Amino acid sequence: MALKKFLNAKRLEKFLDNCYAALIWNREKCRAVVQVLFSAPPQARSISAAHNFLFVEGFYDMDGIDWGTYMLTHNMPEKVAALRHGLDEKSNKSLDLIFSRMILFPQNWWRQFKVREAYIRSFLTPEEMADEQSRLGALPQYRTEFLMDEPTYACIVFTCHTGLRNKSEKLKKYIAGKDFIDGGAYIGDTALVYMKYYAPRKVYSFEISEKTCMRYENVMRMNNIAADQYQLCRMGLSDKKSTIMMHDSGHQGTTVLSKGTDEVQLTDLDSFAQENHLNVGFIKADLEGSALECTLGMKETIKRDRPVIAIDIYHSPKEFFEVKPALDEITAGLNYKITIEKNYTAPHRMVEAMIFAYPKELDDE
Repeated sequence: MALKKFLNAKRLEKFLDNCYAALIWNREKCRAVVQVLFSAPPQARSISAAHNFLFVEGFYDMDGIDWGTYMLTHNMPEKVAALRHGLDEKSNKSLDLIFSRMILFPQNWWRQFKVREAYIRSFLTPEEMADEQSRLGALPQYRTEFLMDEPTYACIVFTCHTGLRNKSEKLKKYIAGKDFIDGGAYIGDTALVYMKYYAPRKVYSFEISEKTCMRYENVMRMNNIAADQYQLCRMGLSDKKSTIMMHDSGHQGTTVLSKGTDEVQLTDLDSFAQENHLNVGFIKADLEGSALECTLGMKETIKRDRPVIAIDIYHSPKEFFEVKPALDEITAGLNYKITIEKNYTAPHRMVEAMIFAYPKELDDE
C-alpha cells in the first residue's frame, strides 16, 4: 500500500526529475562552481573530499533563491576576488570554510529531502563545536535577563550581540550615546540587548511585518522599556523611498522578496537619518535578502557619521557577493576595516556570514 502511494504518477515524475537534476548538477555544474569559488586570490584554494552534498531542508533559509543559477551566470572569479579584496587572514579563512560548504542545487529542489543531524554535525570544526557549546551554556543567563514571547532565544543575538560583544572597549565607547539602527528588528530581541549593554541614545527599529510589530511592542512592555528609548518603524530599509507589495508571514524570515498582497513602505537610511536628525553610531541590517539595497541607501550616513556596521549577507547570492564590494566603494577614504565573520554554529546554519565594518582607529592598541 505504501509503495502504491509512493508510485503516484506525479510524485514519481517529480522524484525522477529531482534525481536527474542532481545528477546533471553533480557532473556538469558543481565542479564549475567549486572551481570559481576556490580560484581567486590571495592564494590557491582547495576543497576537501569530505565535503560532500548536503540535502537538508532549510540549509540556505531562503525558499526560491537559486544560488546555482546566480553563480553560473555571473563572472564568479571577478566576484570572488572583489569579495576577498582587502580582507584579513581570519576573514579569508571564514570564507574558505563557507565556500567548502556551498554545495548547491538548482532551484533548491533538494530542500524536501533531509539527512540526519549527526551527519551535518560531522562538518563542524572542533572550534565551532566548542563555540556552540559555550554559547548554549550562556543562554540560561539571558533567559533570566530578558522576557520574550517565544521559547527560542537566538544565540547570535543574546550571546554574540550581533557581533558587538567581543569588540574593543574603544569601539563600544565610540557607539555609546549615539543612535542605533536595528534593521530587521523582528520582535525586539536585538533592541533589548543594545539598550541594556551599549547605551544608545535611541534604537530605531525597522520591521516590515505588521504582525511582528505587534509582538515587538508587547516584548517592550514585558521588559518595562520606556517609550523614549526606542522607535519602531513599520517599514523596510532600501535604496530609496517606495511602496511595495509583499507577503507578511509574521515569521522571523519575512522578506520583501516574497510577493503578496500586504503593502509596506520602504525608505533609504540617508533620508530617514536626515529627516530625524540622527547621529548614527551603529547599524545592524538583517534583511532577509535585501541588504545590498539597504547598503546603497546609507552611503551618505556612513560618510557623515562613520558608524560601526554589521550586515548579514547569507540570505541570497546577491547579498553574499555584492554587499562587501559596495561597502568598499562607500568607505573608500574613510579609513575603515571591513571583515567577514562566521558567527553562527547551529548545524543547519553553517554558511551564514556577517560583514562587520568599523573605523580602523577603534581597534585595540
